[in-house]
Amino acid sequence: MARKANHKFLTTISAVVLLLGAAWLLAGSRLNSATPENYQSSDTFSSTYQSSQSSDDEVAPNNIEETKKVDIIPTEEYAVEYVVDGDTFKITYDGQLTSVRIIGINTPETIDPRKSVECFGQEASNYLKARLSGQTVKLASDPTQTDRDKYGRLLRYVYLNGQDIGLEMIQKGYGFEYTYDIPYQNQINYKQAQEEATANQVGLWASDTCVKPQTTAPTPAPAAQNHVTDNNSSNAPNNSSTDTASCQIKGNINSSGEHIYHLPGQSFYNRTQIDTSTGERWFCSENEALRAGWRKSKV
Repeated sequence: MARKANHKFLTTISAVVLLLGAAWLLAGSRLNSATPENYQSSDTFSSTYQSSQSSDDEVAPNNIEETKKVDIIPTEEYAVEYVVDGDTFKITYDGQLTSVRIIGINTPETIDPRKSVECFGQEASNYLKARLSGQTVKLASDPTQTDRDKYGRLLRYVYLNGQDIGLEMIQKGYGFEYTYDIPYQNQINYKQAQEEATANQVGLWASDTCVKPQTTAPTPAPAAQNHVTDNNSSNAPNNSSTDTASCQIKGNINSSGEHIYHLPGQSFYNRTQIDTSTGERWFCSENEALRAGWRKSKV
């Protein structure tokens, strides 16, 4: 009887052990099947987080640098129909012949009907014609500038075979860096190019370029003298001649119609020629120029 009871007990224990073992094996199988997926998800999250952290650490300095030096990406491509002058040419745009004004430069005038051809203007025009005539160029707009100027010309950076034409014109001394109102994205590069061209006396910056006799301010006619008697001689006005040497401020009107005055010693003073027949004039003081509607040159 006792032997039978022991056998029954052992059988029960064995069954329990078998059941526990089966349960353990089943749980282990489920855990193994789930582990790769769970780890993969965990690794992906960890990798994404680390990537995000690394990206933030790396991109931030690059973004700061890009605010100083911006890469312009041209998005338009057009055939040049013909070159107008040193900073303007024409393309067919939306089916119409349209002028393109190169952003950031200004070349001496050659076609303004109000003015005679300015010094080195023809050389600048000829150079751009040699570079762009018959060529296909890539254009890029500048988000800091308007799409067109007040004359309806497209405002664009211009690239030929990867070369920035505006920058090239300044580097070779065919044009000036020109900021119209709001600084443009390539301004730093263009200003640096002008500094280097000036230091190296390239093109229009050469010491023997545009050497002409200095134009002097027109001498006003002497005021009429009042005939007075000896008795009134003490009350006669002092009509000494006007000091024309002080009237050396040049009131220029540029190709955009802006009225700009230049003081002796400023960058463009010696190269600016005054043509009074077009409305340009001389001033004796800055206050006089400002009252007349002129603004001071920025350089």
